[in-house]
Amino acid sequence: MTSMLPSDFVPIDVEDVETIHSRMLEVIQEVDPDTDVQLGSPAWDATRPGAQELQDIQQRIVDGVLATIPATSWGVYLDELVKEADIERKGGGAAEGAVTFEAFSLLDVPEGTVLLTEAGLRYLTTEAVTVSPPTEQEDPDNPQPGLVTVNIVAEAEGAEYNAPPFSIRFIDRAFEGLVTVIQDGAVTGGYDAETDEELKQRYFLRIRNTSGGGNRKDYENWALEVEQVSAVKVFAADPSPGSVTALVWTKEGTPSVELLDEVRDKLNERASLIANNVVLAPSTLAINISGTLTVMEGYDPVVIQALYEEGVTDYLNSVTFSGNPVRYTELLKLLLDIEGVIDVTSFLVNGATGNVVLGEKQAAILGTVTL
Repeated sequence: MTSMLPSDFVPIDVEDVETIHSRMLEVIQEVDPDTDVQLGSPAWDATRPGAQELQDIQQRIVDGVLATIPATSWGVYLDELVKEADIERKGGGAAEGAVTFEAFSLLDVPEGTVLLTEAGLRYLTTEAVTVSPPTEQEDPDNPQPGLVTVNIVAEAEGAEYNAPPFSIRFIDRAFEGLVTVIQDGAVTGGYDAETDEELKQRYFLRIRNTSGGGNRKDYENWALEVEQVSAVKVFAADPSPGSVTALVWTKEGTPSVELLDEVRDKLNERASLIANNVVLAPSTLAINISGTLTVMEGYDPVVIQALYEEGVTDYLNSVTFSGNPVRYTELLKLLLDIEGVIDVTSFLVNGATGNVVLGEKQAAILGTVTL
């Protein structure tokens, strides 16, 4: 994101402890030139803690100033600032899904039981269930387990909790060795809360457009108020005079039908008398990438590719509705910047070595990556 600070903004620097302490010792010597101020002297030892406290006070003052400037603010301070423009940070969503418990003995598994992925992401059961094996076993030497399906929800919000099948395999220690967790379906629906930078962009878009009468920027502001919406492009008199079409995109990709309906409701709430509001997802253009990697010893190419795909997805989202092409050089740079990558040859984007130009109603998505 381009800095919102004015070009002539004067940074406020915090002095280091040495600079503050040296100035304190100089004052002591001005008063009494015979005072020993060398390291380890009583004067040095007595003033050093004060210098450290003064640096901390300086840092608090600087932080306080920066917290009151929208372009440099953060966290809860930024949340309070943007309220002046009638804006609230968009929250995230928790991923949800279901798993099956398998057990060979009668077990009660309470609501709130913790399940985990190998990476340590935590999920909670949303209901109490009982795992009950068949009371009559046809073959006692080969008993059949009890099976029960239970709904789960991620412990925290965020897209990182969206889990592919069979990735949630561990259960709270109280049930280790007693219950097998089977996740044969994906856990989905998790999305990230609005970041500070995204919130700042929305804030500045709002205060720089005070119309409220239904121009393009108004439509962007209104659509961006909806959770998950990360980019909007508005077309007036489209598909016909008296109509407005808004294309909507999310960081997770193509928006769901439910999200499009929510945006349409928001626009109709604000502008139903202005125009016939049409809300659509853009058409998508897959970006297919191939190349030959040279990696340093000890680095896993599979991990490198996963990191690269994540970086490319973020980059493609930043290009959406910007009017910029998908740049070949940027995609190559993203790969070369990953730790462990030595060189890339035969690097192609959609079979060529040039930029990919998007149509005005298109969004780029990651296609295949073959490295």
